[in-house]
Amino acid sequence: MPHDDPGVPGPEPAETEWNVFDDLVRKRTRLVGKLSALTCLFFFPLPILGQFTDVLDGVVGSGLTWAWIYAFVQFPVALFAAARYSVRARELDRASEQAWKEQRS
Repeated sequence: MPHDDPGVPGPEPAETEWNVFDDLVRKRTRLVGKLSALTCLFFFPLPILGQFTDVLDGVVGSGLTWAWIYAFVQFPVALFAAARYSVRARELDRASEQAWKEQRS
C-alpha cells in the first residue's frame, strides 16, 4: 500500500512494524518518567526540609545530623538510577536494532 504523499518514496510500513517501535518508545518514556520521578521525589526534599523545617536538624551522633545522612544516601540512589537507566536503555536499544533489522529484511 503506497503512501498518500507522493514525495515520500517506498511502501508504507505495515501496522505491526509501527506497533513494535511505538511499544519501544512507550517503554523508554515510561523508564525515563519513573526514574525522573524517583530523582525528583528523593532529591528535592533535602533543600526544602533543610531550609524551611527543623526535621533534619536532629543529631544522630558525633555531631552528624540527619541532613548529612540524607545527603550521603542520595549518592547511592543516584548511582542506582543511572545504572538502572543504562541497563534498561541498552536492552531497549538492542530491541530497537533487532526490530529495525527485521523491518528491513
